[in-house]
Amino acid sequence: VERLVLIGFAMTLTVLLLVGGIALDYAVQSVAAIKVIEASVVLLLAFLALLYVRIRRVTDGRLEVEHAGPDTRQPLLKAGALQNSIFNSANFSSIATDAQGVIQIFN
Repeated sequence: VERLVLIGFAMTLTVLLLVGGIALDYAVQSVAAIKVIEASVVLLLAFLALLYVRIRRVTDGRLEVEHAGPDTRQPLLKAGALQNSIFNSANFSSIATDAQGVIQIFN
C-alpha cells in the first residue's frame, strides 16, 4: 500500500514537471499553456483521489479480515476440543484411517 502512494506521488511530480516544461516551451504566457497546466493538475488530482480510494478499500478489507478471524476460529476450536475429548475417552473406541487406509488414530 505504501508503495502505491509513493508511486502515485512520483508520477504526479514527474507529470507536473513534464507538463510545466512543455507549457513553458510552448508559450511563456499563453492562455493555452495555462489551460494545459490546469487540465493536467485536475487529471492528476483525480488520479490521486482514485488511488486513495483504492488504497482505503484494500486497507479496510484487511482490517475486516483481521477482526473476523477470532469469530471464525472460535467454533473450530470448540469442535476440535469436542473431537479430542471423544477420541481420548476411555468409553469410546475409534479407528481413523487416511485416504490410503493407513491407521492414523487408534483408541
